[in-house]
Order: sequence, then structure tokens, then C-alpha cells
Amino acid sequence: MDVQRDVHGYLRATDGTFKSFDPPDSVFTDPAIINKRGAIAGSYEDNQHAWHAFARATDGTITTFDAPNSNSTHATDLNDTGEITGYYTDAQFNSYGFIRKVDGTMLTIDPVGSAYVVAYGINNDGTVTGLYETDIAHGFIQHADGTIKSFDVKGAQGGTTPFAIGGKGAIAGWFGYSDDGSAHGFLRSH
Repeated sequence: MDVQRDVHGYLRATDGTFKSFDPPDSVFTDPAIINKRGAIAGSYEDNQHAWHAFARATDGTITTFDAPNSNSTHATDLNDTGEITGYYTDAQFNSYGFIRKVDGTMLTIDPVGSAYVVAYGINNDGTVTGLYETDIAHGFIQHADGTIKSFDVKGAQGGTTPFAIGGKGAIAGWFGYSDDGSAHGFLRSH
């Protein structure tokens, strides 16, 4: 028996009031980020169990979108200019990162040699960070001009997972040691 879920997104105003919102046909709304202007980005599951991304403008207008040829699209971050980053999977369950420009243009992020890509953070310069996998997870930075640089935390035998990027390019995330299974946070300066 299929159970219908109703999980709603909400915005809490500074006066403590709440306003709920959902993209059309959403049964599970998952807001990921709110920027300084009050715009929100996230993902939602529809009643057919497919995942899509959304952007909610400050006036409450919700725009839904999917990456081309995707069967699942997830927004993970939103900068103050309105660019959104995230990841999507295709019909073969390959995963790619994306940047959605303010005009709706979608750019794919796919570092050479990657088997799986997740873009987690975007700063106001349009620089994106995230991970891609080969044998383990590696961090990457994609600059606004499209150039990609990969990196690993020294000694991170269990992989490097960047989650956030600051305005000057500093990156925060976690890395793991395979010898003891422990995970540790890192800050990578620009």
C-alpha cells in the first residue's frame, strides 16, 4: 500500500509568523537554502515519486525546473544573484552537477573521469564546489568561466566532501580516514 506524504516547506518571518508553501503537485517539499534577498531554492517530490527542483521568489512565486534529460533534479544552494546549483540523475542513474543561471539556462558540471557528481555550494561569483567520485570522493571547484580544479584533503583516504563555498572562495566540508573510519571537518582557503 502506497502511503501519501504531505511535507510542506515554510518561511519563518522575523516577527515569528510562519507561511507554508509548496510547489504544484508536491507531496514532499524540501527547501535547501534561503539567500540574503529572501529567495528560496530546494527540491520536491511529486505524487508520481519523481524529484524536481524549485526556486521561490521573494513575492512567493514558485518556478519549478528539471535539468535536461534528468529523471531526478535536486537544488542544493542558491547565491544572492539567483543562480542555483545542485545535481541530477539521468535514466542510467548517472549523476551530474548543474548550475541554473538566472535566465533559466542550465549548465552541466561533469569533471573528467567522474562517475558520480554532486554540486553542493555556489558563491556570488558563480564559483561552485562539490564532489565527484572515481574510487573515492574528490572535491572540485568550478569557476564561473567553466574551468574545474579538483582537490583532496591531505591524508583523506576516505574521500573529500566539500559542502559550502564563501564569497572569497574558502571551502568548508568534511573528509574521512579509511584506516579508522573517522570523519573530520576542513576549511580550504582560497
